[in-house]
Amino acid sequence: MQAVVKTKVKSKTALLAVVAVVAVSAAAVGISVFSGGGLFGVVSIPGATYTCSESNETANSVDPATIPYYSSFVTYNGGLDNVKYFDITRKSAATCQKNSYPYSKAMYEDTCLIDVAAVVSGKTTWKSTKVNDCSKADEDGITKRNCRLQEGFVKNASSTSPAVSNWTYRCPNGCNSGACMPVIDNLYGKVIKSASFPDQLYYVGYDANNKIYARYVFPRALPFYPDYNTFDSWYFNQDDVLTVTDEELIKYPIRGNVMYRPGTKLLKISTDPKIFAVEPGGVLRNMGTADSSGYLVGIYGLNWNDRVVIAPDSFFSNYVVGPDWTAADKHPEGTLIQYSGSGDIYLIQNGQKRKFIGTGFADNRYKDEYIVKDVEPLIFVYPNGPDISAGEKELINVAGSLLPNLKIQELRLQN
Repeated sequence: MQAVVKTKVKSKTALLAVVAVVAVSAAAVGISVFSGGGLFGVVSIPGATYTCSESNETANSVDPATIPYYSSFVTYNGGLDNVKYFDITRKSAATCQKNSYPYSKAMYEDTCLIDVAAVVSGKTTWKSTKVNDCSKADEDGITKRNCRLQEGFVKNASSTSPAVSNWTYRCPNGCNSGACMPVIDNLYGKVIKSASFPDQLYYVGYDANNKIYARYVFPRALPFYPDYNTFDSWYFNQDDVLTVTDEELIKYPIRGNVMYRPGTKLLKISTDPKIFAVEPGGVLRNMGTADSSGYLVGIYGLNWNDRVVIAPDSFFSNYVVGPDWTAADKHPEGTLIQYSGSGDIYLIQNGQKRKFIGTGFADNRYKDEYIVKDVEPLIFVYPNGPDISAGEKELINVAGSLLPNLKIQELRLQN
């Protein structure tokens, strides 16, 4: 969740200075400690002015307005407008300070908690327990319950007597690594992973044959094939990957593997010298071999070998081998080109060159490294197609079919 405070630390240097301040004992600065109204470890230092850094808690998916605050919490703080969320970087220090004295004893920040039953003297008691993750499946009502997130906040951040505290609230879809799991009705067009297997990524696409949403697997690196990485051909990073519960994940059956984006890499297998370009639909076009590389040099330049990735046989079978390439003056479908002496970038599509304008290149998640540069304009001649000025669903659909009547806004672009 995005925190807001009334007084901000103005620079990164200032923020680091705040965090690096050495804590002093509560007695030395006259700290009074109290609790009540459902609060935990509240600390305040009366009669002083404090500066609190602004938080950027983008990992937390729950809107503050939806947190089920108790009435006593609202009353105690004089209304929810007085509650400003911020990052507490460790148990003993918050990013609020008076001169050189930071707040302390803020308890846990961004922590998943669950109540675990224990029998003491013949009676069942519940102990709040810190965990890396929890979900509805953990709550059997007998041994575990109340999967929730504990969050830090500061009351009246710009006043002379602010208070650092924590608040816990239920995560309706589970908690993982200090953040509530997202609750999303439709994951179509998203990259997801499960809390149990965070290294495996999936694209949620549409299976038109069965008219269902489905998972498409991003192949993970295998021994002897460390460079086979289809994810990087489609995305810049994993910042927008969503973590979902195992229960949510299995709602989407697996329908295949994600193949390389057309126009990015050249593929070969270790048992065959042929080198293939990837066209839309996973169609492979034989461009030649390292010993017979006329088309490769003419089309991709002297550094064509930098594009070659060796694919495992098991993943190579995901593609369809099409006719050999025979045109010395054309590029495979999906290739990005830039003519000599020009800064314009084009996509080769349907035998035409389509110019990127405005934010079209970035909106479609293309990368500079895949552009074929210094293309000879007198040899590679194409008719002009429509300009690309924004994201297009056909270009950014990673796997599966497009939804019928899909609007580009519904694809939920990930940059």
